[in-house]
Amino acid sequence: MNVDEQVVQGLYEAAAGIKLWPEALGPLTHANNALVCQVVIADKFTGALTLCEQPDFGPNDAVLDYVRDFHKADPHARLLATLPVGQVVHTADSFPRIEYENHPFYQQFWRSYNVRALVGAKVGEDTRHVAMAGVIRSYENPVFTPKDVRLAGVYLGHLAAAFRISQHLRGLKFAATVGQRLMEASDRAMFLVNRAGGIVASNAVAAALLADGGLLRKQNQRLSCQDAASDRQLLSAIAEVGVGAPTRGNTPGQRAALRLTDRNGTGAFCTLWNLRPEDSMSAFGDREAILVTITHPRSGKCIDLMLLGSLFDMTPAESRVAAALMEGDDVASIAQVLHVSVQTIRSHLKTIFSKTGTHRQGELIQLLIRTTET
Repeated sequence: MNVDEQVVQGLYEAAAGIKLWPEALGPLTHANNALVCQVVIADKFTGALTLCEQPDFGPNDAVLDYVRDFHKADPHARLLATLPVGQVVHTADSFPRIEYENHPFYQQFWRSYNVRALVGAKVGEDTRHVAMAGVIRSYENPVFTPKDVRLAGVYLGHLAAAFRISQHLRGLKFAATVGQRLMEASDRAMFLVNRAGGIVASNAVAAALLADGGLLRKQNQRLSCQDAASDRQLLSAIAEVGVGAPTRGNTPGQRAALRLTDRNGTGAFCTLWNLRPEDSMSAFGDREAILVTITHPRSGKCIDLMLLGSLFDMTPAESRVAAALMEGDDVASIAQVLHVSVQTIRSHLKTIFSKTGTHRQGELIQLLIRTTET
């Protein structure tokens, strides 16, 4: 095993607050030939996130999906939280293959983001908080060998030591830093608003969009549209998502999407996610808030999965299947790309038909194209 001493030093510096976590986790990711390496700190009693870090090139949308919904089904975090600090878990060894094939966390979340396996450990704990870290590989990365697992374990061991030395867990308080960092890492305009539409936070892209003034404006601290009809739609959608209005499915409405028009008549899409603290690990604060994201219209084969999922209340896996169909892929090729069986794709397709009110692939594709173009 070749342990990179500079990578190890970066972990100690990040745990001590000398270096930013993304700067330390990037080299750690490369040293482990991984898709991404992540560090998470959570409140053991409330489930609230106090830290969630990954390299700047990490899959930001995956973290958003995780805190919005899939943390509830994650079997790994539950296992790691029960183990001694430093004990390494390789998911391919700890979870039977049959469970991987059938568990919704793997099928709807991991498969959607092309995750193959994880090597993780609890790296710190006190009376209030637990810290966990993981090395994640995709299907583009090689399978973890026993040597790879040992190497990842060495780095995770150093991370555990770094937490102990710096006493990083002592006195941590949540200040909505997780949600803010997720927003800043996105290339979409994102606003966090309350149920009245008041702006709680926004990212740099959103600030630029407000400064442009063509589509949105800030009026009496409220997010509003320049176009009067769009403004009424936006305010109504915020209120409906805020109270959990019924969606196309049977679950309370946590997401919505609508078209907005700027003052020149050009269209844009807006997606809205309800982020109740109890349902989203308090990653965006300890009060209910709504994440408003502005998405550009579909251009060529560029299909925004967040928009697609919000329009029809699809899971990440279902959104990827729908997007692939829009791009002209058939069921067999989609199954191959997502590393699942044809039967699994057909099962997703059946659910997509139900959520969209369609019955055939051709009808579905026409609907998706029509509704994702402004």
